[in-house]
Amino acid sequence: MSALTALQQAVRLRDQPEWLSDLQRAPLPPDMGGLIRIASGEAAATAAEQSAAAAFLEQVCLHAGADPRRCLALQAHDDLITARTHHRLLIKWLHPDRNPGAQLLAERVNSAWTALKNPLPVAPVEAAVRPAAPAPHTRFPLFLGLLLLAAVALLAVSLLPEAPVYVDTAERAEAPTRPAQEAALARALAALPLTAAETASPSVPKSAPVAATPLAKAAAKPLLPNPDTAALPEAKPAPVRKPITPVTRPELAPAPKPAPVAVSASVADALSAAEAEALLQQYQAHYNAGNLQGLMALFSPKAISLKGGREAITADYSRLFNSTRQRRIALINPRWQQVDDARRLRAGFQSELDFGAVRASQRRSGSLEMLMVRENGKPRILELLITE
Repeated sequence: MSALTALQQAVRLRDQPEWLSDLQRAPLPPDMGGLIRIASGEAAATAAEQSAAAAFLEQVCLHAGADPRRCLALQAHDDLITARTHHRLLIKWLHPDRNPGAQLLAERVNSAWTALKNPLPVAPVEAAVRPAAPAPHTRFPLFLGLLLLAAVALLAVSLLPEAPVYVDTAERAEAPTRPAQEAALARALAALPLTAAETASPSVPKSAPVAATPLAKAAAKPLLPNPDTAALPEAKPAPVRKPITPVTRPELAPAPKPAPVAVSASVADALSAAEAEALLQQYQAHYNAGNLQGLMALFSPKAISLKGGREAITADYSRLFNSTRQRRIALINPRWQQVDDARRLRAGFQSELDFGAVRASQRRSGSLEMLMVRENGKPRILELLITE
């Protein structure tokens, strides 16, 4: 049933009245605006089609107990402008000069338009009924606890004793003590032969200590070796100690330098001012030309508006382009703002809509807000917020 147009359903209801209960519960077809124009005489149709359209509107839309949107033949996505158009056409059809006995139907249409135009205000909720706001979540206690734990750990590390440095036992056994070295040196000096100068000098007393002239004896050239002392073993040189390598504690070693932070790649993907201006000019050109396909190619698949997502934007512009013959839009005092790697436009607007012979031209004004981003290397419109 939903595949039939509104006029086809009206003709079938005239031929098969048993369909009435099903049609009253079923959703309205999408072309109700054309059916209302046929009933009001603004669209060309035969007398049978006009009679069928009037009967369909009276029995399916304006029956007792119908909600305001059904009385005005509105779909779920129709806005207040469409409701105003349907109200004007229905009142033209139900005017007393054309339908003297349709006063009750005209009152239902007017009541539905009043209910949609002036919705009932929502009663304010008492403050006592409102649930208490949850306490704000903060991570400051956790941060303070971690800071205290780190301070305790540093204090414990600083109080640890340094590791002692031990020399190998074999090296300590081989290394002679200082008294032993001095005794060996004295024996070696005593074994050296006397020089000729020392034998000729009577001034040196015999009781002089041996250690009084060791340097002079060593510096003078020795004579023939003394046979009494030639058999003495040669004194061994003192072994050289190995250098001790200082031991460093790993926790006190300097920390490695941090790696350089890479520059974020999103800076290179930022939308430039020239690209944003070009995208805005394309939007105005497709809007003035009524090119729906070219206009929607400028929007992101994730685009949103006050009425919904991309599908709602497409339906809104489709209705606008189908109902107008010409349209023009001009921006007033545009202001650009850089938001991370996107650009936001805020401006006022004035538009002029030409509906042809259907209705008089109309001018609108309001504010426009547009967020432009880069997706897959191309500038796109992500948000479009229009208020009148």
